[in-house]
Order: sequence, then structure tokens, then C-alpha cells
Amino acid sequence: GMLNVHASLLPRWRGAAPIIHALMNGDKITGVTIMKIAPK
Repeated sequence: GMLNVHASLLPRWRGAAPIIHALMNGDKITGVTIMKIAPK
């Protein structure tokens, strides 16, 4: 398997540029989501 890292606390700011969206919207708390992707 592998790890996938997304730079927001999903589902908030899913998609591209989550850090920019968090900054523009004044989020006081943010984080990362780490997902383990299983092989087929």
C-alpha cells in the first residue's frame, strides 16, 4: 500500500489548494488528513 496526504482536515477544503482556502476563510484550526491506500 501507500500513504496519501491531503493538506486539510477532510472533508473541509477537499480538492486543490486547501491551504489557500483555509487562509482566505480565516480558519483558526486546520491540519492534515493521512489516508492509507490499500493495494488492489
